[in-house]
Formats: sequence, C-alpha cells, structure tokens
Amino acid sequence: MQFPNVVYGSEGQQYLNASVKTMPYGQRMELEDGRVFRYCLNDSTATVVGSIYQAVAGNAQFDDEAVQANAAVGARTISLTNGTTTLVADELADGYILFYTPDATPGPATLLGGAYTIKSNVKEGTGSATYNVT
Repeated sequence: MQFPNVVYGSEGQQYLNASVKTMPYGQRMELEDGRVFRYCLNDSTATVVGSIYQAVAGNAQFDDEAVQANAAVGARTISLTNGTTTLVADELADGYILFYTPDATPGPATLLGGAYTIKSNVKEGTGSATYNVT
C-alpha cells in the first residue's frame, strides 16, 4: 500500500482518531493554513486538545542486536536476537532498521547501505529469543 508524502487535510481532521491503524506512523498532514501534523500511535492515553505529546523514549534493548545468519541477496526477512524486552506482533512496523559494521577500534562503526523500513515483525514473548523482521 502506497501513501503520498503529504496528506492535505481540512480544519478538524487533525483531531480524528481511530482504533485501528489507517496510515503509516509519521504520515504528514498539512492543513489549508499551513499547519502540519503527524499521524502517531497514542496507545490508551486520552488526548486533550491543545496539549503537547511526545513519543515514548527509545529502548536500548534494540541497539546492536545480533543478526542470526547471513541473508541471501534480495531476502526480505532477517532473524535477530532480542534483548530482554518482549515484542508484540508488528510492534516495530513502520520503524527503521540500519546495518553497521562491528565497532572498530579506534574508529567508529560504518553504516552499510541506507535505512530500511520495517514492514512487520513476529511476536517474541519471552525476551532473549530470536525473532524475524520483514
């Protein structure tokens, strides 16, 4: 499913909500007067008009995860080893995955390629287990 880079909306659409995901997280909506909003997940927190909200803080458990096996060229699924955080299905969807060389002494790690959008992930309920990302 493809979405435009910008959705143009009219006054009031910035307050709409849904119980299911209707577009990619981070989708940009611009109103007629130039104000810009982003589509986001708000879990179960009730929102209040005029309030400012921030995203959940990043979880270091998802930094430097080990890739389980070399993937074939063109493969669209990779297996990673999770930290101790459990994952629900598609929790990482619309996020990004980047691949780096291992840290080299004295230099920093090198980015291999670009950022890849995560389409989905399987549930990993135990922590410290292998899970797949597509």
